[in-house]
Amino acid sequence: MCGHCKGIGHATKDCRRKESRKQQWIAKEVIQKPEKKETEVAKTTVDGFQTITKGWRVKAKDSMAGPSTMNSFQALTDSKVSTSVMTGESQNDTVQESQQIMVEELGNTGGGGGLIHLSVATVDNKHSFFATFVYGFNDEEGRKSLWKRLQDLTRVDPWLEDVKYSGNFYTWSNKQQGSDKIYSKIDRVMANQAWMDKFTNAEAIFLNEGIFDHTPAVLTVHSDIPSGKKPFKAEQEGFSEIHMAYMQAKEKLNDCQNKMHRDPLNVVLQYQELEARKHYAGEHKNYSSYLSQKAKVTWVKEGDENSAFFHSSIKERRHQVKDSIIAHGPVLSRQQADFLSAEFTKEDIKDAMFSIPGIKAPGPDGYCSYFFQDNWDLVGDEISEAILSFLHTGHLLKEINSTVITLIPKCKCPNTVSDYRPISCCNVLYKVATKLICSRLKVILPDLVAQNQGGFIKGRIISHNIMIFQDLIRHYVRKSSRPNCMIKLDFQKAYDTMEWGFLEEMLQAFKFPAKFISLIMACISTPKYSLMFNGSMHGFFAAKRGLRQGDPMSPLLFVLGMEYLSRIMQKVGEKDEFQFHERCRDLKLNHLSFADDVLLFCKGDFKSIYLML
Repeated sequence: MCGHCKGIGHATKDCRRKESRKQQWIAKEVIQKPEKKETEVAKTTVDGFQTITKGWRVKAKDSMAGPSTMNSFQALTDSKVSTSVMTGESQNDTVQESQQIMVEELGNTGGGGGLIHLSVATVDNKHSFFATFVYGFNDEEGRKSLWKRLQDLTRVDPWLEDVKYSGNFYTWSNKQQGSDKIYSKIDRVMANQAWMDKFTNAEAIFLNEGIFDHTPAVLTVHSDIPSGKKPFKAEQEGFSEIHMAYMQAKEKLNDCQNKMHRDPLNVVLQYQELEARKHYAGEHKNYSSYLSQKAKVTWVKEGDENSAFFHSSIKERRHQVKDSIIAHGPVLSRQQADFLSAEFTKEDIKDAMFSIPGIKAPGPDGYCSYFFQDNWDLVGDEISEAILSFLHTGHLLKEINSTVITLIPKCKCPNTVSDYRPISCCNVLYKVATKLICSRLKVILPDLVAQNQGGFIKGRIISHNIMIFQDLIRHYVRKSSRPNCMIKLDFQKAYDTMEWGFLEEMLQAFKFPAKFISLIMACISTPKYSLMFNGSMHGFFAAKRGLRQGDPMSPLLFVLGMEYLSRIMQKVGEKDEFQFHERCRDLKLNHLSFADDVLLFCKGDFKSIYLML
C-alpha cells in the first residue's frame, strides 16, 4: 500500500502524486465564559415595563461552534482561517450568520463548483433533512474554496460519521492496467447522529463501477418489507436479440468486476475486466439506440391510443333501454349482422396474436405475447384450437379470464381507494379472443355512433370536437353576445359502474346477433380478479358489474353505452320548447362527447336549460 495516496498497486517510492505535507495538529484555545455580575440593576423598557431581576429565567444556550478547519491537509488552512477558528465568540457569530444566509438562500451556495446543497423532504412532509453532495477538488485553491463553503453550511450538529455500508470496499479506480492500476476508497456516505436516529435502517450500498471510474452508491432508508410469494413471469430477455446481448454483456461485466474487487492485483482478471467493459459499452450503445428509435415510432403511430390509458371512467345511472330512444338513430343492418356472425379462422388468430406488443404486462399466468410469438410453431395449433372453441361455443374457462388488478396512483400521496386507478392485466389468450371480436365491432361502430362522439371510433379524432368547442366560446367575453348556456359533465368511474344488464339491453336494441352478444357477455361477466400488492397477488374474487381498464373491448362497449345518452339529447333537441345555442341552430347540435366528458349547450333561457337537464 502506498504511504502517500493509500492506494494499492504501487510502492511509495513510485507514487506519481505530489508528496503530501506532514500532518499538523493545532490545539483549540479555551473559550473563557464571561463572569456573572453580582448585582444587577433593574432596567425599564420603552413601554414602561420593568425587567425581571429575580426568579426563574430561561438560560440562554450557547450555539455549537462549527467544525474546525484544522486537519491533515495543510492546503486547507491559512492565517485568516486559523484566526477565525481560534476566536471563540467571533466563530459563533460567524456560524450563526452563515446559517441564516443558508436558510434564506437554500440551493444557491454561491459561485464555483464542488457541492450541491439542498433540502430533502418526503412527499407527506413527515420527514425532512439537508443533503449536501460534495466533489473534492484536486488543486490547492479549489480545496480552500470548497472547505470554506462547507464551513458556511455548518448546522447545530455538524459532526458526521459513515453510514453503515455494504458492497465494494474500494470506490474508485483509475482504469489502468498492470502495475499502473490504482484502487482507492474516496467516496463516502456520511450523516450526523440525529439523521441516523431518524433512519435507523439506513444503509449505503456501493455497486460495481461498470464503465465508469467511480462506483455508484445507493442509499436505502427503509428495510425490505416481505411482500409474499411472487407470481411466475416468463422472462423477456431472450425474446429480443439486442436486449439479450445487452443483458449478457452486463452480467459478464458484473461477474468480472466482482472477481476484481476480491483480487485487485490479478493481471489476468484485469485483462478480462477490460475486455468485458469494452464489450458492454458497445452493447449498451446499441440497446440505447434501439430503445430511442422504438419510443419515437411508438409515439408517432400510437400517441393517441396511449392517452386512452389515462382516461378517467364514467359514472352513469342504471336505465331501462327504451325503443323510442333507440329509434332516434340507426341500428344494425342484415349485412352487418352477417358480418359479425362469420366464422373465425386460425389465420385470424395468428394475426391477432402477433399484433399484441411484446412489452405489454403479462397476466396471471406470467406469459407475455413474446413467448407465444417466438414459440408459435410449437404452441400455435393448440392456442388456435382453444380460442376457436370459445368463439364457436361461447364457453370461456375461468383460468383464461382471470385478471390481475394493478393499482396506479393518481396523485403523489394516495390515501384512499379512489386515489388509485385500477388497471387490469389480462391473459394473452383472452386478449387475442377479444381482439378478434373488436376487429369486427369497430368496423360497424362508425355507422351506429353519432358524430357527436369523437373518442374510440375508427376514422375520428377527438381534436375535431375540441375545435368545435373553441369556436362556440370564442365570443363569450363580448358584452354584445346573446345569452347562451354551456354545461360540462365529467362522469366518474364509468367503467366500474357500467351495468351488465344495461349493456346487454343496448346490444339487443341495436339488433346485434344473439351469438355475438353471448360472446361479449361471457367476456365481461365471468372474470375473476386478484389484486397485486408489492409484487404478490392477493385474493381471487368475482365482480358484479363494470368493465375492465386494460380489456381491448372496454372502450368500444363504453362508446355504445354513451350512444344511449347521445340519442336522449337528440330527442330533447326535437322538442318545440327547446332552443339551440345561437351558433348551433342550423346543425341541430346540443352536445359533444370527448370519450368520458360531455359538453351540453343550448340557449340561455330557463325552459331550454330545464329540458337539457
